[in-house]
Amino acid sequence: MQTSIIVLWALADTIGPASRLVQIDTALYTLSIYIQYRLKDKMPIRLRVINMNHSPGKILLSFLLLMLLNGQVNAGEIARDIRSGTGPDFPQPDGGYADLGFGLEASSGLKLKGDARGPVNFAVHLNMGYQWRGFFVEALSDSEKGLVFGYNALNTQNWTLDVVLGPEHNEITGELYDELKPLRDRYVDLTAGIRATGYFGHNIIQLQLRNEILTGLHEGYSATLNAGRSWQIRNANLHALVGFHHGSQQVTDYYLGVSEREASAEFPQYTAGASNSFSSEIGLTYPLNESWILRSKITAIRFDEDIANSPLMENTKRNFIFSVVTANYVF
Repeated sequence: MQTSIIVLWALADTIGPASRLVQIDTALYTLSIYIQYRLKDKMPIRLRVINMNHSPGKILLSFLLLMLLNGQVNAGEIARDIRSGTGPDFPQPDGGYADLGFGLEASSGLKLKGDARGPVNFAVHLNMGYQWRGFFVEALSDSEKGLVFGYNALNTQNWTLDVVLGPEHNEITGELYDELKPLRDRYVDLTAGIRATGYFGHNIIQLQLRNEILTGLHEGYSATLNAGRSWQIRNANLHALVGFHHGSQQVTDYYLGVSEREASAEFPQYTAGASNSFSSEIGLTYPLNESWILRSKITAIRFDEDIANSPLMENTKRNFIFSVVTANYVF
């Protein structure tokens, strides 16, 4: 197995003693390479994400670095935080968490050709993570980002900034989708970037900017903005999320475009442009006892025309509805 080590250097003289020097360390975690970023106090640094030449994220990254200072917030993926009440008033100690859920999921709308899943399927959801001195790894079935390695770099009372790394887009191959066998395989990419999270009472806002590194598949970037609110109703937690996702032209065309070389009568040549999609979600979390939690949610997504019109899609419906109910055992 080949191990890739990513070096991120950072320097912002205006940040002063709150800054830190980034070093690299690796460790094996759940069959994946855990890339750690060790930071030492009181060193002026500049943070630069590798290969963001095509991304407007450089400008936002510089702004966020000047805005954020060290504090006490421990950030996480918004899909988990909105359910658990994590934030400035509930800092997360070092350690791990894990839960395994079983249930049913249903979906309707836009999907790839050859997708063998029916409208209703049995679901197995695994959510787990571990953090130590700011380093963290997340593997969340409940999140669109899935597996994430990172470091909680900078904080204020309400905001936190993470450096994140992980796979972002699922592979599309003839082995997974029979009808797409005439086309080239589209592989899982690896992206790195920043994740800024703001906590304001029961409201959470999260921005992620990520650019492809190392894999050399598309050299594109993505930007995701999510905002959510939770309500505690006796023992139940009710939440709502709205989101916006932008994929650069390079990303969308790599996964959903059809080149002249692979074009055919069934799959005509198609060049996809940059895509913008919107989503909304409502969900409920209810503890059944000390070991079991009931989780449910329904998600609606409005996809961009450049996604829906791809020859790889079974239909041109731009809407997608997904719902799931699981009983989760907490370890």
